[in-house]
Amino acid sequence: MPSTEAYVPCLHDPQVPASMYFLGVAPWLWRDDDRGYGVFVVAEDTLLWVVINLCLFLLTCTMFLMTTMTDPGIIPRREIQIASASSVATREQLGLVPHPYEDSLYLRTDTGLLDFQHEVQPDELTDEQMNEGYKWCRTCRVVRPPRASHCADCDNCVMQFDHHCPFVGNCIGRRNYLYFNMFIYAALCLGASVIVGLVLWTSGQRSETSLSDNTITLLVTIVSIPTAIVMLLGVILGCYHAWLAYAGYTTKEYLTGRRSHDTGRHLSTLSSRGPSLIPDLTQEVRIRSGAIDLRERTSSVQEMQERL
Repeated sequence: MPSTEAYVPCLHDPQVPASMYFLGVAPWLWRDDDRGYGVFVVAEDTLLWVVINLCLFLLTCTMFLMTTMTDPGIIPRREIQIASASSVATREQLGLVPHPYEDSLYLRTDTGLLDFQHEVQPDELTDEQMNEGYKWCRTCRVVRPPRASHCADCDNCVMQFDHHCPFVGNCIGRRNYLYFNMFIYAALCLGASVIVGLVLWTSGQRSETSLSDNTITLLVTIVSIPTAIVMLLGVILGCYHAWLAYAGYTTKEYLTGRRSHDTGRHLSTLSSRGPSLIPDLTQEVRIRSGAIDLRERTSSVQEMQERL
């Protein structure tokens, strides 16, 4: 799940230089001396540019929050599925077929008490399913579909796992990959618009402001350097992920050189997000692990994971 530590480094990318731009530069572009303000002097055609900058700033922040806060496609651990009685629904969402003798593709204990002392891979997986890319996760103890992978940072299996992004503190997967790409391109456009705004300000109005040349130079430097860094990273990441999306790769598939059977379609990573598989735990849970007997009522998956 998203980490609060992600807000600090990521906010230092597009938001901080853009905020300084709005505080230090935009006022000179916003106000017109002919309208009686008498403080800031500006060309008449720059108001629209400030509005464009503001819209891009809000879009970047929105896409950042959507990327960070959206469930990337986490496959609930087996104990979570048992607690919420959602194993059948989860199996259907993952495209798994029922076993001929058991109405579960997981372990036969899914309808009863969970035995934590055994780490046995289920023999219900058929050869066809394994050839298609279905695998057993020893950590989550669930069958994960093709293109899903276990994230060592989040300690969860994620559908269509792309990578774990430290800048947003969340995995990038099936359900937030589109938001992640939009965040990159929005930040890139925001950086470009800030640079253009600086050029408009320094080229046309520098001599008419009350600020000294040293102050203006310092302000432009503070804003332009981090903006240029963001733009450079945005161009690299934007081109890279645009190619990956067109080729139908995920980042992990490209780096490892291993592709699942259902890849190869252009823009397959930008296909339907699908519903979240994380259930809302509202029923009584009884799970035994050796001498442990838990009977708790909880309303969130995170609380249940902490208890287990």
